[in-house]
Amino acid sequence: MGAPKTEDKAADKKDDTKKLTDELAKTVRERAGKLVPKLNAAFTKARKEAVKQAKAELEKKAKKEAKGGKPDAKELANKKAELEKRIPSFSAAISDNVESSGLRTANEQAYYAIKGWSSTCSSAHMRRAAIHVPVTATRAGKSKTVPHKKTNLLKFFPAKYSHADHLDEKKEVWGIMSYSDFAKEWADAVKSAKLANWAGTKPNLAPDDPWHVELPRKAVKGGVGKGDVVKKTRPGRSDTEVKACVENYANYVALTEGLAKGKKLKRNSEIESNYKSLFDKKFKAAKAKVDEERKKAKEQAEKDAKAEAKDKKPDKKAIKAKTDEATKKLDADLEKRAKKLVNKINPDPSRFKLEK
Repeated sequence: MGAPKTEDKAADKKDDTKKLTDELAKTVRERAGKLVPKLNAAFTKARKEAVKQAKAELEKKAKKEAKGGKPDAKELANKKAELEKRIPSFSAAISDNVESSGLRTANEQAYYAIKGWSSTCSSAHMRRAAIHVPVTATRAGKSKTVPHKKTNLLKFFPAKYSHADHLDEKKEVWGIMSYSDFAKEWADAVKSAKLANWAGTKPNLAPDDPWHVELPRKAVKGGVGKGDVVKKTRPGRSDTEVKACVENYANYVALTEGLAKGKKLKRNSEIESNYKSLFDKKFKAAKAKVDEERKKAKEQAEKDAKAEAKDKKPDKKAIKAKTDEATKKLDADLEKRAKKLVNKINPDPSRFKLEK
């Protein structure tokens, strides 16, 4: 007897999905491979200019300090050499982290939603249509990966930058260009590589997730034409993985909602509004189960208080003590279950700590 048709269809769908994600992964990596050298060329050019201008500023300062005289050539040459060592170099490369370049599951995407790192449950990472291209800075033998938040980006690409900043030997200056200049170089490189930022429709630097690039879902002005647009880069709202992501998030909210401040989840308003009807439905169902547990715990506590009082009527204080104890015990259990859930969907425990 042959396999049921439903099983055949499921297998075919799985094969089709894998074929699609493999194609998307290959395409995004090829395009990111064109972004990297263009961006690195811009970094090399910027550093060369930074070194040239900083040395000119140093020479100007040395002449001024010599009070019309000629500065010592050997001393000036040594200072220039030390100055050049202090000026950082930058390089971009495709990330080798699994969650940055591999297939992100529905559970793993829910982890990002719970942590507040993503506003979507239909990320291009869930189709392998996105990849990260982080930037590393090296200064005086010390290397740092530039963090993916604007507040941290500003340390490496300051709002106001001057080549003369490098003359201060005591100050650790990591910049070679301003934030606005870097944002322009990044956008130009992304456009030329036929890619887009996390929105899938723009090449601009996205401050909250700058190293994320993905295949464009729509034409990008000045960069991606209609022929370069790629379809099916994200799962649809009705797809099972999107529903699973929202459900995981809703379950976590329900488990922590009644806990004390500091233990309840800081709600992800974007997830809740972007998937409002589905979230409301899943959260209502999950919360109803938790509420039922709370109701039963309270009823059992009152029953226990009456049993302990035997033939006497238990006083309000005794009942309250029992219900408070039961609530505390249930809260501890709910917190434990919430941590178990988030640890289960943690995409990479080696990078993201498990909750204890």
